[in-house]
Amino acid sequence: MQPFLAAGSVALLLLSTTPSFAEITLEVAEYEAGILRIEGRTSHPNGEISLDGRFAQKANQFGAFEFRIEYLPNDCTISLFDGEDTRTAAIQGCRVKDALDVRPEPGATESTKQ
Repeated sequence: MQPFLAAGSVALLLLSTTPSFAEITLEVAEYEAGILRIEGRTSHPNGEISLDGRFAQKANQFGAFEFRIEYLPNDCTISLFDGEDTRTAAIQGCRVKDALDVRPEPGATESTKQ
């Protein structure tokens, strides 16, 4: 009986030390006709997602989120943060020259609707 109990204890220990794999996945990161569109998922349903530390959006009950905003970063990359994980990505359809021509107003912050 003791070997069975020891095996069960080892299995329980392994399960309790397995790391969780929280992440942000992107389905779309594109710039077209003056609009930046970001679509993705987070492993934090109903959690807040931050885009470049300037824009906030709440994920739905399944962890899906979307940004559609008039914004283009100077380096054609974005950074998303969900309170635990960070994800960076290049923006499809963006050229650095375009980004330099589209400068957001200093200190502007904005929330987007889902």
